[in-house]
Amino acid sequence: MALLHKHIKTPPCYSGIGKQALAALVAMLAFAPALAQTNRFLAEGNNLYSKQKYDEATANYLKALQKDPNNATGLFNLGSALYQNKKYDSSRKVMASTANALKDKNGKAAA
Repeated sequence: MALLHKHIKTPPCYSGIGKQALAALVAMLAFAPALAQTNRFLAEGNNLYSKQKYDEATANYLKALQKDPNNATGLFNLGSALYQNKKYDSSRKVMASTANALKDKNGKAAA
């Protein structure tokens, strides 16, 4: 049986870069449901924000951030909703977190 395995070639998709790509695909599929849920909460929060329902928008942004705590969009939108509700100190703290979550200098300047 050992000799038989010597002659079986590993398919290209399972060797070298193929293994890395497969691992990345598995990781993406594992996180896809959480990402979809995060995006759903963000979209609902944005919808409520546009209707000036800032408390409800805040709740949705917080739900999104429970799934993805470093989501810069969620942090920024939460800070904005808190600001609209005149919760200035909380808004300032969240906006500082937003700046920390962003990795590039252009994003930090915008926050």
